[in-house]
Amino acid sequence: MGAKEFWTKSNHKQKMDLIINFEARGTSGPSIMFQTSDQNGWMVKEFAKAAPNPVTSSLLGNLFEIMPNDSDLTISNENKIPGLNFAYGDGWTGYHTPRDDVKHQDIRSLEHQGQNALTMARHFGQLELNDIKKENAVYFNFFGVVISYSYYWVYPLTGLILLLFAMVTIFAVKKKCATFKGLGISLLAILLAIISSILATVLIWMGVNALWAEKMTLFSGAIYDSLYYQWAFLLITASICFLIWRKFRTVNEWEMTLSAIFLGVIFLILLTQFLPGASYLFAWPLLVSLLILGWVVWKNKMDEIISNPWMLSLISFLPIVLFVPLLKLLFTFFPVSLVPYLMLLLVWLLALLFMQCKQLFGLGQWVPYTLLGIAVVILSISFFRANPSADRPIDSNLFYVVDQDKKQAQWITTQPPDDWTKKYIASTNTSNIKSILPFNYDKKAWVGNAPARNYQMPQIKLVKTETKQGNKIIHFRFTGATDVQNMYLSIPGGRAQKIKVGEESFTIPNSMETFYYKQAGIPKQGLDVIVEVKGNQPVEFTFGSEQHPDPEIRSKRPSHLMTSGLFDESILVIKRVTY
Repeated sequence: MGAKEFWTKSNHKQKMDLIINFEARGTSGPSIMFQTSDQNGWMVKEFAKAAPNPVTSSLLGNLFEIMPNDSDLTISNENKIPGLNFAYGDGWTGYHTPRDDVKHQDIRSLEHQGQNALTMARHFGQLELNDIKKENAVYFNFFGVVISYSYYWVYPLTGLILLLFAMVTIFAVKKKCATFKGLGISLLAILLAIISSILATVLIWMGVNALWAEKMTLFSGAIYDSLYYQWAFLLITASICFLIWRKFRTVNEWEMTLSAIFLGVIFLILLTQFLPGASYLFAWPLLVSLLILGWVVWKNKMDEIISNPWMLSLISFLPIVLFVPLLKLLFTFFPVSLVPYLMLLLVWLLALLFMQCKQLFGLGQWVPYTLLGIAVVILSISFFRANPSADRPIDSNLFYVVDQDKKQAQWITTQPPDDWTKKYIASTNTSNIKSILPFNYDKKAWVGNAPARNYQMPQIKLVKTETKQGNKIIHFRFTGATDVQNMYLSIPGGRAQKIKVGEESFTIPNSMETFYYKQAGIPKQGLDVIVEVKGNQPVEFTFGSEQHPDPEIRSKRPSHLMTSGLFDESILVIKRVTY
């Protein structure tokens, strides 16, 4: 909201050539340059020159573009101003909670943000910023260095890898170290492991979540002990690969590796087309693997590679170095419920490194069952830790609604009542928040009776009404509401046509049966609102005023519960006016 106000109503827009934005989605972790504006090639190269400890990936930028998340940089991007976006994202359980404070802040994250902020200001502050929009870049950090190259190279690189794969596969079949039947069986083994791993981890998570994890999940989607669940999924997936691939005894190392490369090429083609910033993850490991395997086939050293630790290490290096940090980043930013689908990457990685892992796969049956046993132990630990405490508080939601017209008040929560909110609300008394408040939120609510208090909303003063071309135009003004957080308005019956709030005007779609509007705060000088409704018959407006909490109307929340969620602790006053 602040960024929108700044960019739309200030005269600074013409003075800005570059934005460096800093965010946080948690309380710890490295400061990651996770997003840029479009045409970022020059910015990325300059960032690479200056950043003291760079952590970045164009994959994150691509993902952020397709996710429903926004940041302040979203607004400057919409205004066509180039920019870089930094954030740290670990410690998610502290995000947007009372624990999102200095006490729980990791000083190392703050230091890294500060390093990036100071370095970016010094570096870009010395440069001419007149013509900085260049072709987008693929980029990622690699042992303290940022590697970047233009999107122009993505398609040629993918074409080269596709050509190399076809050549290596044909030569491997001709040299009889692989057969097309064996390649098909290997591909089946990999796909079976992918499907089984995802299905197993999804089902296990559904059970774990229903039994104990859900109560430790916060409204933001963060969950305590997420690392335990992630490790359990990894171990379960590895054990499934061991169990399935041991059954395919006719598959050899070459067939499994080439089948994994085939899948990798498919992933690469899809990423090249839809998420080019993520293409490097498959492009470079596949290129190195194919070059080494091609040289081995060319020199008739097919049997030697399996016992050559140097070649195996070369093939393993890039997949491990690129994918392990990536998985850690995705585990940090993704909710636990999505982590099972990332097991696809782990299965593919194990298949690609089948030559290196063959000895492990050949070990006794105790290996996969040991991994499963460790996973069970980890999940058991998470079960015994699933107890809210002052150090691990969980969400609690309670707010107060008073209807001025009906002279009635209610306690409301948007989540099942806990041991504290049950004092105010019975767990069986449910409704929908839309039927209580003038909000466009289709959300279940638990409701309890409350003592009615005389909380006032802003004054709603009718300035004038007039009829124009058969429609009624109503002009009113909000005044005297310095403590109001939000004002809400609903107009039923599909009659609302247009609305002007301050200097902003909106046309309302004819298909909208009930019109809803939310205004953040009321200016000291008041706020004019002009609404055009269809026809000149009377129309009922429902107003809602969200105000700061009054601690006197409820008891103190226990230490194992914390304020969170929709409207928590707010006082909402409802009033209806017919014009």
